[in-house]
Amino acid sequence: MAPRLPRAALLLLLVFGVAGCVPRQPAARPSPPQQLAERLSGFIWPLPIAGTISLTSTYGARGRSHHDGLDLSGRTGEIIYAAGDGRVLFSGWRGDYGQTIILDHGGGVTSLYAHASALFVRSGEPIARGQPIAAVGVTGNATGSHLHFEIRWAGYPLDPTLLLPRLRGR
Repeated sequence: MAPRLPRAALLLLLVFGVAGCVPRQPAARPSPPQQLAERLSGFIWPLPIAGTISLTSTYGARGRSHHDGLDLSGRTGEIIYAAGDGRVLFSGWRGDYGQTIILDHGGGVTSLYAHASALFVRSGEPIARGQPIAAVGVTGNATGSHLHFEIRWAGYPLDPTLLLPRLRGR
């Protein structure tokens, strides 16, 4: 019969044996909020702010539902600009959103531009911040000409007013 190790010795062997096999932790990476802040630091408003951007509906609770973005008033045909560099993830009709563009900015960040009257870009195209991507419209479930604008991180909606440059007087 082979000799048996005492229980305590077996436990120590197991603990120290496994501990020696655990890879060292990589150098500290920026936290997700820090990564997000860095990724969004150069974002711009998708409509010109030379005049005044009028928020017709803000982010947050709306009755029993949640409004996942901002509604910005605009004239039909007014140019919509990409908020940041990225790639077109989607360009086309998207249910209640109507004519929609979704841009992938990397790192789990996407932006959505809905209710457009015209789309200027196609899926897969690279996009530069400030590039014209669509025109304001009244498509889908919309009651007037406006841009519905969302920013999402890992699929979760974020309040664009907290992430974009402050508007004068707000």
